[in-house]
Amino acid sequence: MSIREIFPELLCRSVDLNDLRFCFKAREQRTNKGDYGNVLCICGSYPETESLGLAMCGAAALSAKAALRTGAGLVRVFTHKENFSPVAAVVPEAVMLLYGDKFDAELLKSEVTRADAVLVGCGLGKSDTSGKILEITLKNANCPLIIDADGLNLLAENMHLWENLSAEQRRRTVITPHMKELSRLCGKTVAELLDSPVNGAMEFSQKYGVITLLKDHETVITDGKTVYINKSGNAGMATAGSGDVLAGILASMLGNKALEARSLLHKVAIGAYLHGLAGDFAAELYGEHCLIASDITESICDTLAI
Repeated sequence: MSIREIFPELLCRSVDLNDLRFCFKAREQRTNKGDYGNVLCICGSYPETESLGLAMCGAAALSAKAALRTGAGLVRVFTHKENFSPVAAVVPEAVMLLYGDKFDAELLKSEVTRADAVLVGCGLGKSDTSGKILEITLKNANCPLIIDADGLNLLAENMHLWENLSAEQRRRTVITPHMKELSRLCGKTVAELLDSPVNGAMEFSQKYGVITLLKDHETVITDGKTVYINKSGNAGMATAGSGDVLAGILASMLGNKALEARSLLHKVAIGAYLHGLAGDFAAELYGEHCLIASDITESICDTLAI
């Protein structure tokens, strides 16, 4: 047994303001939106039947706006048509790709293929339609892919869907679970993961070949070999929608080739740091008890201006 296996936390890295400034350098003056990434957010849901159910338009709005605030040149939102008005009201800059009782599989394939980064899962729900959307996304992704929230819950219930990701695509795939979501995926109890979050995240990344960002008070980011621990952030960020904002930040950064980092893993760690630091700015303004997810998004600007 190696030292890494016995004391994985001793070999963990962290990022700081120097990494953030290195990544977000001043833009060239002769430039256009195409230089900063075409991000596709496959997010949000609406009940498929007339009976009452969850309508998750907020997740789509939060992730899309966070992606734009982080510098994405173009953000497209693939979501249910009933989400158009609330999402467009919050993020008029986003291009809306809508579906109703049925969705256009060819349109989704085309949008996934042309994107520079794809985010899937925020508020997606676990309906049959959501499952088909996820499967098509996994089969056609050929760029950095972030799987969050219901995307992870669907995978946990349909583990065969992992087979749609090639080994090459897995290396540029990021999953962003909290403890309960990783527990569903790997079969360990939440207590076991809390006892050793670094080992839990590393083991999953080693088994499936993806980057795991395990959300906790100190977030673990690993590809199964190298580990980063993010120490920015505060307890006020334990609020609905905070994870959607993080997912949008990551999609923006991974789709933006103008941003510099030592590796994809390093860029993900910087994204987690940016998210936490924006949360710290928001907590200074509103206090931890009053902080909401959209406050984090609005504080991205102050964070990147440091």
